[in-house]
Amino acid sequence: MAASPSFNENELAMCYYYGFTSSQLVEDFREKTQDVIKTNITSLEEIINLKFPGQQEAIKEQTTNLLRLFLEIAETPLRQFEIKSREIFALPQNASAFTEVNIEPVESGEIEKLEKEVSELMKEYREEACYKSYLEKQIERYEQVEPLRQEIDEILKFHEKNKVKPGEKTIKELHNAMKTLELQVYEKQLIK
Repeated sequence: MAASPSFNENELAMCYYYGFTSSQLVEDFREKTQDVIKTNITSLEEIINLKFPGQQEAIKEQTTNLLRLFLEIAETPLRQFEIKSREIFALPQNASAFTEVNIEPVESGEIEKLEKEVSELMKEYREEACYKSYLEKQIERYEQVEPLRQEIDEILKFHEKNKVKPGEKTIKELHNAMKTLELQVYEKQLIK
């Protein structure tokens, strides 16, 4: 935005708080709006000249009239924009005027120190963000494996509960003993 050559105290304060004045905003918006209208009318004129090459003077006169008409029509919304923007960017009564603000100069060493501190904090933040991401992935992996771990625990509990205690025979030993008894009974029946 183009800087206005002279500012009143209110505009100085506005420039301090917002970085621009409402007058600058309105003027820039007005210029851009007029530029768009002029560009479109010029493009329209060129297109019509291509269609009707022998009527350039009449076309120029009509497009000039059309340009004036569009610029006049645009004035009402531009005035409304100006009023609204001045309302929106008006400084409240309790805001310090620009002239009341005391800006203390800062030494370049202090600025460098602060920049270094900001850089270190940013580095620490990035490291913490990476570590947080790593932990979130670990939690996700754990949540995927947890149901399987619970099933394995259930199986181990079942096997622990049904484990052969010292002095008890295993199923295989009982099976072999049964086979042996069956053979003995069979042999006795044959002998009889």
